[in-house]
Amino acid sequence: MPFAQDASILMIAERTNSNGSKAFREAMLAGDHDKCVDIAKDQIRDGSHMLDLNVDYVGRDGALDMAALAARLATASTLPIMIDSTEPEVIKAGLEHLGGRCAVNSVNYEDGDGPDSRFTKIMEQVVAHGAAVVALTIDEEGQARTAEGKVRIAERLIADLTGNWGLSLDDIIIDPLVFPISTGQEEVRRDALETIEAVRVLHEKYPSLHFTVGLSNVSFGLNPAARQVLNSVFLNELREAGLDSAILHASKILPMSKMEPEQRETALDLVYDRRAPPACSPVATPITTRSRGSWNSSRAFRRPPPRRPGRRSWRSCRCSSAWSGASSTVSGRASTPISMRPCRRSRRCRSSTTRCCPA
Repeated sequence: MPFAQDASILMIAERTNSNGSKAFREAMLAGDHDKCVDIAKDQIRDGSHMLDLNVDYVGRDGALDMAALAARLATASTLPIMIDSTEPEVIKAGLEHLGGRCAVNSVNYEDGDGPDSRFTKIMEQVVAHGAAVVALTIDEEGQARTAEGKVRIAERLIADLTGNWGLSLDDIIIDPLVFPISTGQEEVRRDALETIEAVRVLHEKYPSLHFTVGLSNVSFGLNPAARQVLNSVFLNELREAGLDSAILHASKILPMSKMEPEQRETALDLVYDRRAPPACSPVATPITTRSRGSWNSSRAFRRPPPRRPGRRSWRSCRCSSAWSGASSTVSGRASTPISMRPCRRSRRCRSSTTRCCPA
Protein backbone atom coordinates (compact mmCIF):
# COMPACT_ATOMS: atom_id res chain seq x y z
CA MET A 1 0.00 0.00 0.00
CA PRO A 2 1.83 3.12 -1.17
CA PHE A 3 1.58 6.22 0.98
CA ALA A 4 2.12 8.67 -1.87
CA GLN A 5 -0.98 10.46 -3.19
CA ASP A 6 -1.28 11.80 -6.72
CA ALA A 7 -2.90 15.15 -5.96
CA SER A 8 -2.47 15.78 -2.24
CA ILE A 9 -0.86 14.60 0.94
CA LEU A 10 -2.00 11.41 2.68
CA MET A 11 -4.77 12.68 4.97
CA ILE A 12 -5.04 10.58 8.14
CA ALA A 13 -8.34 11.00 9.99
CA GLU A 14 -7.94 12.23 13.56
CA ARG A 15 -11.47 11.77 14.95
CA THR A 16 -11.31 7.99 15.56
CA ASN A 17 -9.21 8.75 18.59
CA SER A 18 -10.32 8.47 22.22
CA ASN A 19 -7.93 11.24 23.22
CA GLY A 20 -8.83 13.66 20.44
CA SER A 21 -12.57 13.20 19.97
CA LYS A 22 -15.09 13.46 22.80
CA ALA A 23 -17.83 11.87 20.69
CA PHE A 24 -15.66 8.87 19.83
CA ARG A 25 -14.48 8.48 23.44
CA GLU A 26 -18.01 8.57 24.86
CA ALA A 27 -19.25 6.07 22.29
CA MET A 28 -16.34 3.74 23.07
CA LEU A 29 -16.86 3.99 26.84
CA ALA A 30 -20.57 3.27 26.37
CA GLY A 31 -19.77 0.22 24.24
CA ASP A 32 -21.55 1.78 21.26
CA HIS A 33 -19.26 0.41 18.58
CA ASP A 34 -21.76 1.20 15.83
CA LYS A 35 -21.45 4.90 16.70
CA CYS A 36 -17.65 4.58 16.57
CA VAL A 37 -17.93 3.08 13.09
CA ASP A 38 -20.28 5.89 12.03
CA ILE A 39 -17.66 8.44 13.12
CA ALA A 40 -15.09 6.59 11.02
CA LYS A 41 -17.44 6.65 8.01
CA ASP A 42 -17.93 10.40 8.45
CA GLN A 43 -14.16 10.82 8.18
CA ILE A 44 -14.15 8.78 4.98
CA ARG A 45 -16.86 10.99 3.47
CA ASP A 46 -14.81 14.05 4.44
CA GLY A 47 -12.00 12.82 2.18
CA SER A 48 -9.58 11.03 4.51
CA HIS A 49 -7.23 8.40 3.07
CA MET A 50 -6.42 6.53 6.30
CA LEU A 51 -7.92 6.19 9.79
CA ASP A 52 -5.91 6.80 12.94
CA LEU A 53 -7.41 4.42 15.52
CA ASN A 54 -6.61 5.14 19.16
CA VAL A 55 -8.49 3.49 22.06
CA ASP A 56 -6.10 4.25 24.95
CA TYR A 57 -8.01 5.41 28.02
CA VAL A 58 -7.14 5.20 31.70
CA GLY A 59 -8.82 2.28 33.44
CA ARG A 60 -9.81 0.47 30.23
CA ASP A 61 -8.50 -2.75 28.76
CA GLY A 62 -7.06 -1.26 25.59
CA ALA A 63 -6.43 -4.63 23.97
CA LEU A 64 -10.12 -5.59 24.22
CA ASP A 65 -11.29 -2.22 22.91
CA MET A 66 -8.82 -2.35 20.04
CA ALA A 67 -9.81 -5.91 19.12
CA ALA A 68 -13.52 -5.02 19.07
CA LEU A 69 -13.15 -1.87 16.99
CA ALA A 70 -10.45 -3.18 14.67
CA ALA A 71 -12.60 -6.21 13.84
CA ARG A 72 -15.54 -3.97 12.94
CA LEU A 73 -13.48 -1.49 10.92
CA ALA A 74 -11.85 -4.36 9.01
CA THR A 75 -15.18 -4.94 7.25
CA ALA A 76 -16.92 -1.57 7.63
CA SER A 77 -14.13 0.62 6.25
CA THR A 78 -12.36 0.55 2.92
CA LEU A 79 -9.44 2.62 4.23
CA PRO A 80 -6.19 1.34 5.72
CA ILE A 81 -5.79 1.75 9.48
CA MET A 82 -3.06 3.42 11.50
CA ILE A 83 -2.97 1.78 14.93
CA ASP A 84 -2.20 4.55 17.41
CA SER A 85 -0.95 3.36 20.79
CA THR A 86 2.16 3.17 22.96
CA GLU A 87 1.15 -0.21 24.44
CA PRO A 88 2.57 -3.31 22.69
CA GLU A 89 -0.43 -5.48 23.63
CA VAL A 90 -2.89 -2.99 22.16
CA ILE A 91 -0.90 -2.78 18.95
CA LYS A 92 -0.72 -6.57 18.73
CA ALA A 93 -4.50 -6.87 19.14
CA GLY A 94 -5.07 -4.37 16.34
CA LEU A 95 -2.65 -5.98 13.92
CA GLU A 96 -4.18 -9.41 14.50
CA HIS A 97 -7.68 -8.21 13.58
CA LEU A 98 -6.86 -6.10 10.54
CA GLY A 99 -6.07 -7.42 7.10
CA GLY A 100 -3.75 -5.77 4.64
CA ARG A 101 -0.91 -3.47 5.54
CA CYS A 102 -1.28 -1.23 8.59
CA ALA A 103 0.86 1.52 10.03
CA VAL A 104 1.80 1.58 13.71
CA ASN A 105 1.88 4.90 15.53
CA SER A 106 4.39 4.96 17.17
CA VAL A 107 7.89 4.13 18.40
CA ASN A 108 10.45 6.34 20.10
CA TYR A 109 13.49 6.16 22.39
CA GLU A 110 11.84 7.56 25.52
CA ASP A 111 12.86 4.51 27.57
CA GLY A 112 15.80 3.54 25.36
CA ASP A 113 16.13 0.74 22.84
CA GLY A 114 17.10 -2.18 25.07
CA PRO A 115 15.54 -5.65 24.92
CA ASP A 116 12.86 -4.75 27.49
CA SER A 117 12.03 -1.32 26.09
CA ARG A 118 8.71 -0.45 24.48
CA PHE A 119 10.61 0.36 21.30
CA THR A 120 11.82 -3.24 20.98
CA LYS A 121 8.48 -4.82 21.93
CA ILE A 122 6.56 -2.71 19.44
CA MET A 123 9.07 -3.27 16.66
CA GLU A 124 8.76 -7.01 17.12
CA GLN A 125 5.04 -6.69 16.32
CA VAL A 126 5.70 -4.32 13.41
CA VAL A 127 8.14 -6.73 11.76
CA ALA A 128 6.00 -9.81 12.45
CA HIS A 129 2.96 -8.27 10.71
CA GLY A 130 4.76 -6.39 7.93
CA ALA A 131 3.50 -2.99 9.04
CA ALA A 132 4.89 0.47 8.44
CA VAL A 133 5.86 2.51 11.49
CA VAL A 134 5.65 6.10 12.69
CA ALA A 135 8.81 7.12 14.54
CA LEU A 136 8.76 10.13 16.88
CA THR A 137 11.72 12.42 17.46
CA ILE A 138 11.94 11.61 21.18
CA ASP A 139 14.97 10.12 22.90
CA GLU A 140 16.08 9.46 26.47
CA GLU A 141 16.41 13.21 27.05
CA GLY A 142 12.88 14.00 25.91
CA GLN A 143 11.25 15.55 22.85
CA ALA A 144 13.57 17.40 20.51
CA ARG A 145 12.71 21.09 20.23
CA THR A 146 15.22 22.32 17.66
CA ALA A 147 15.64 21.33 14.03
CA GLU A 148 19.12 19.98 14.80
CA GLY A 149 17.78 17.80 17.61
CA LYS A 150 14.91 16.49 15.50
CA VAL A 151 17.26 15.61 12.63
CA ARG A 152 19.73 13.91 14.99
CA ILE A 153 17.09 11.64 16.55
CA ALA A 154 15.47 10.95 13.17
CA GLU A 155 18.78 9.80 11.71
CA ARG A 156 19.33 7.52 14.71
CA LEU A 157 15.86 6.05 14.17
CA ILE A 158 16.45 5.58 10.45
CA ALA A 159 19.76 3.80 11.02
CA ASP A 160 18.21 1.54 13.67
CA LEU A 161 15.03 0.68 11.76
CA THR A 162 16.79 -0.04 8.49
CA GLY A 163 19.93 -1.66 9.89
CA ASN A 164 18.59 -3.71 12.81
CA TRP A 165 14.96 -4.30 11.89
CA GLY A 166 15.12 -4.63 8.11
CA LEU A 167 12.70 -1.85 7.21
CA SER A 168 13.10 0.19 4.04
CA LEU A 169 12.86 3.96 4.02
CA ASP A 170 9.42 3.59 2.42
CA ASP A 171 8.24 1.77 5.57
CA ILE A 172 9.26 4.63 7.89
CA ILE A 173 7.17 7.71 8.69
CA ILE A 174 9.02 10.32 10.73
CA ASP A 175 6.93 12.55 12.99
CA PRO A 176 9.07 15.56 14.03
CA LEU A 177 6.34 16.70 16.47
CA VAL A 178 5.19 20.22 17.26
CA PHE A 179 3.93 22.03 20.35
CA PRO A 180 1.16 24.67 20.31
CA ILE A 181 2.62 28.01 19.23
CA SER A 182 -0.41 29.98 20.38
CA THR A 183 0.38 30.14 24.10
CA GLY A 184 2.73 33.11 23.92
CA GLN A 185 5.38 31.25 25.91
CA GLU A 186 8.90 32.07 24.83
CA GLU A 187 10.05 28.43 24.71
CA VAL A 188 7.43 27.36 22.15
CA ARG A 189 7.42 30.36 19.80
CA ARG A 190 9.81 28.68 17.33
CA ASP A 191 8.36 25.15 17.46
CA ALA A 192 6.55 25.32 14.11
CA LEU A 193 9.56 26.89 12.41
CA GLU A 194 11.93 24.24 13.79
CA THR A 195 9.60 21.45 12.67
CA ILE A 196 9.43 22.82 9.12
CA GLU A 197 13.20 23.11 8.94
CA ALA A 198 13.68 19.54 10.22
CA VAL A 199 11.33 18.19 7.53
CA ARG A 200 13.18 20.17 4.85
CA VAL A 201 16.61 18.87 5.90
CA LEU A 202 15.51 15.24 6.20
CA HIS A 203 13.58 15.31 2.92
CA GLU A 204 16.62 16.58 1.06
CA LYS A 205 18.80 13.84 2.57
CA TYR A 206 16.24 10.97 2.35
CA PRO A 207 13.88 11.66 -0.60
CA SER A 208 11.93 8.39 -0.17
CA LEU A 209 11.36 8.88 3.55
CA HIS A 210 7.81 9.70 4.67
CA PHE A 211 6.76 12.38 7.15
CA THR A 212 3.66 13.10 9.19
CA VAL A 213 2.58 15.46 11.96
CA GLY A 214 -0.40 15.82 14.29
CA LEU A 215 -1.54 19.04 12.64
CA SER A 216 -4.03 20.28 15.23
CA ASN A 217 -1.35 20.37 17.95
CA VAL A 218 0.08 23.58 16.53
CA SER A 219 -3.10 25.59 17.12
CA PHE A 220 -4.33 24.12 20.39
CA GLY A 221 -5.98 26.78 22.54
CA LEU A 222 -7.21 29.09 19.78
CA ASN A 223 -10.83 29.50 18.76
CA PRO A 224 -12.13 27.26 15.92
CA ALA A 225 -11.92 29.90 13.17
CA ALA A 226 -8.32 30.75 14.01
CA ARG A 227 -7.36 27.08 14.32
CA GLN A 228 -8.63 26.40 10.81
CA VAL A 229 -6.53 29.22 9.40
CA LEU A 230 -3.36 28.40 11.32
CA ASN A 231 -3.62 24.65 10.64
CA SER A 232 -4.10 25.24 6.91
CA VAL A 233 -1.19 27.66 6.60
CA PHE A 234 1.13 25.45 8.67
CA LEU A 235 0.21 22.43 6.54
CA ASN A 236 0.97 24.34 3.35
CA GLU A 237 4.41 25.34 4.64
CA LEU A 238 5.14 21.74 5.68
CA ARG A 239 4.08 20.43 2.26
CA GLU A 240 6.50 22.77 0.55
CA ALA A 241 9.24 21.47 2.86
CA GLY A 242 8.53 17.83 1.98
CA LEU A 243 5.73 16.60 4.26
CA ASP A 244 3.58 13.96 2.56
CA SER A 245 1.02 13.02 5.24
CA ALA A 246 -0.72 14.55 8.26
CA ILE A 247 -3.15 13.54 10.97
CA LEU A 248 -5.97 16.06 10.58
CA HIS A 249 -9.65 16.75 10.05
CA ALA A 250 -9.86 16.74 6.25
CA SER A 251 -12.93 18.97 6.00
CA LYS A 252 -11.31 21.69 8.15
CA ILE A 253 -8.45 22.49 5.78
CA LEU A 254 -8.69 25.68 3.72
CA PRO A 255 -7.02 26.07 0.31
CA MET A 256 -4.62 29.01 0.23
CA SER A 257 -6.60 30.49 -2.67
CA LYS A 258 -9.72 30.65 -0.48
CA MET A 259 -8.02 32.50 2.35
CA GLU A 260 -7.90 36.24 2.87
CA PRO A 261 -4.35 37.66 2.54
CA GLU A 262 -4.53 39.18 6.02
CA GLN A 263 -5.47 35.81 7.49
CA ARG A 264 -2.56 34.09 5.84
CA GLU A 265 -0.02 36.73 6.80
CA THR A 266 -1.10 36.69 10.43
CA ALA A 267 -0.77 32.90 10.54
CA LEU A 268 2.64 33.08 8.86
CA ASP A 269 3.74 35.59 11.49
CA LEU A 270 2.96 32.97 14.12
CA VAL A 271 4.51 30.06 12.24
CA TYR A 272 7.79 31.87 11.52
CA ASP A 273 7.88 33.81 14.80
CA ARG A 274 7.91 37.20 13.16
CA ARG A 275 8.13 39.35 16.25
CA ALA A 276 6.31 42.62 16.54
CA PRO A 277 5.90 45.27 19.26
CA PRO A 278 3.56 44.11 22.05
CA ALA A 279 0.79 46.49 20.96
CA CYS A 280 0.52 44.74 17.59
CA SER A 281 1.42 41.19 18.52
CA PRO A 282 0.27 38.64 15.90
CA VAL A 283 -1.88 36.94 18.52
CA ALA A 284 -3.92 40.11 18.99
CA THR A 285 -4.03 41.26 15.36
CA PRO A 286 -7.59 41.56 14.01
CA ILE A 287 -8.14 39.25 11.07
CA THR A 288 -11.06 38.48 8.83
CA THR A 289 -12.58 35.16 9.76
CA ARG A 290 -15.45 33.09 8.58
CA SER A 291 -18.24 32.73 11.09
CA ARG A 292 -21.68 31.17 10.54
CA GLY A 293 -21.39 31.34 6.77
CA SER A 294 -20.47 35.02 6.47
CA TRP A 295 -17.25 36.98 6.68
CA ASN A 296 -16.94 39.04 9.83
CA SER A 297 -14.07 41.04 11.30
CA SER A 298 -12.98 39.70 14.69
CA ARG A 299 -9.94 39.03 16.77
CA ALA A 300 -9.85 35.38 15.82
CA PHE A 301 -6.46 34.66 17.31
CA ARG A 302 -7.52 35.86 20.75
CA ARG A 303 -9.56 33.47 22.87
CA PRO A 304 -12.91 34.91 23.99
CA PRO A 305 -13.36 35.47 27.73
CA PRO A 306 -15.21 32.67 29.54
CA ARG A 307 -18.93 33.20 30.02
CA ARG A 308 -20.49 32.89 33.44
CA PRO A 309 -22.99 30.03 33.52
CA GLY A 310 -26.62 30.92 34.03
CA ARG A 311 -26.26 34.63 33.29
CA ARG A 312 -27.64 36.38 30.23
CA SER A 313 -26.23 39.41 28.53
CA TRP A 314 -28.28 42.61 28.73
CA ARG A 315 -28.20 42.72 24.95
CA SER A 316 -30.28 39.54 24.82
CA CYS A 317 -32.78 40.76 27.44
CA ARG A 318 -36.31 40.88 26.08
CA CYS A 319 -36.81 44.24 27.78
CA SER A 320 -34.37 45.91 25.36
CA SER A 321 -36.41 45.01 22.31
CA ALA A 322 -39.68 45.87 24.05
CA TRP A 323 -38.42 49.37 24.72
CA SER A 324 -36.50 49.88 21.50
CA GLY A 325 -36.54 53.52 20.60
CA ALA A 326 -38.16 54.51 23.90
CA SER A 327 -36.66 57.07 26.24
CA SER A 328 -37.02 58.13 29.84
CA THR A 329 -35.73 60.66 32.29
CA VAL A 330 -33.97 59.77 35.48
CA SER A 331 -33.69 62.46 38.17
CA GLY A 332 -34.15 65.19 35.62
CA ARG A 333 -31.21 64.10 33.48
CA ALA A 334 -31.34 63.86 29.73
CA SER A 335 -33.12 60.76 28.52
CA THR A 336 -31.34 57.81 26.95
CA PRO A 337 -33.05 55.04 24.99
CA ILE A 338 -33.46 52.13 27.35
CA SER A 339 -32.40 49.73 24.59
CA MET A 340 -28.93 51.30 24.70
CA ARG A 341 -28.46 50.85 28.46
CA PRO A 342 -27.55 47.71 30.40
CA CYS A 343 -30.55 45.99 31.87
CA ARG A 344 -30.46 46.50 35.62
CA ARG A 345 -32.60 43.46 36.14
CA SER A 346 -30.70 41.20 33.74
CA ARG A 347 -30.28 38.52 36.39
CA ARG A 348 -34.05 38.32 36.91
CA CYS A 349 -35.27 38.96 33.38
CA ARG A 350 -36.00 35.35 32.51
CA SER A 351 -39.72 35.28 31.80
CA SER A 352 -41.09 35.79 28.33
CA THR A 353 -43.95 37.75 29.96
CA THR A 354 -41.59 40.47 31.19
CA ARG A 355 -42.43 43.47 29.09
CA CYS A 356 -40.34 46.18 30.68
CA CYS A 357 -37.21 46.81 32.61
CA PRO A 358 -37.55 50.20 34.31
CA ALA A 359 -34.38 52.04 35.08
